[in-house]
Amino acid sequence: MAKTAPAGTLAVYLTANADGLERGLKRGVKALKSFAGLALAAFGVNSLKNFAAESLNLFGIQEQNEQRLAGVLKATNHAAGLSAKQLKEHASEMQGLTTTGDESILKLQTTLLAFTGVAGDEFKRATALALDMSEVLGTGATENIKKLGKSLEDPLSALTGLKEAGVTFSEQQQAQIKSLVAANKRREAQLIILAELEKHYGGAAAAAADTMLGRQTQMANAWGDLKEGIGNGLAESLNLKGIYETMAAKFSEWAGWLNDNAAIIGFSFRSVFIDIQAGFQLVWASAKG
Repeated sequence: MAKTAPAGTLAVYLTANADGLERGLKRGVKALKSFAGLALAAFGVNSLKNFAAESLNLFGIQEQNEQRLAGVLKATNHAAGLSAKQLKEHASEMQGLTTTGDESILKLQTTLLAFTGVAGDEFKRATALALDMSEVLGTGATENIKKLGKSLEDPLSALTGLKEAGVTFSEQQQAQIKSLVAANKRREAQLIILAELEKHYGGAAAAAADTMLGRQTQMANAWGDLKEGIGNGLAESLNLKGIYETMAAKFSEWAGWLNDNAAIIGFSFRSVFIDIQAGFQLVWASAKG
């Protein structure tokens, strides 16, 4: 039973009741451990492991998409006039306006970068239109971005190439586009094409997002972003990239050794098998005898 605190200092009281306080502290720690165990049991260790694995996987996918984007930007000598940071910001912005995740938008941007004649705001407008066309036409965004890239890279091809998408140009527009291309004013020709496409499809992806199901998808995308952040933290804190690199090198080293020593290993396995077989035969013979 703990003693009543004396009139003296706190230090005196702590000294007098050291044993009791220590026992109380141990009971408290034990209770906390029990609570932690109950919490893990409630949520499930496997669920926690699965969550961590999924977070790491989502981060890995995002990282790969960003690396591909950076690689193509470098290969095309930044012809799009946009930095990797600007493109990632635009992808994030488009995710907030549509139901498409930023990792998918990064893929579209990477595809469009191959069409080096598309740059600046026209690049961003084309990316948005690829999503709008998907909502209206039911076609894949990748298919749309390729079609748009080709049409903007070569505006003359748009005069016939966009007909299957339901876009036709008036005789006046066709004459304007041809004249602008002849005068080496491709950007001005692109503006006419983009404006006509936006008349048909502009805002469709944002409208689809402004629904109950659309908001649900946006919530899921935001949840995915949160898990990507957690995966990033796990990968950095555990230095997984370095661990995977080391293990890959070690596995390659072992595989090389096995290939170089295949004959010896095969002979050893054969010897062991013969010994086991002989042992079984001996046991079987003694059992029958």
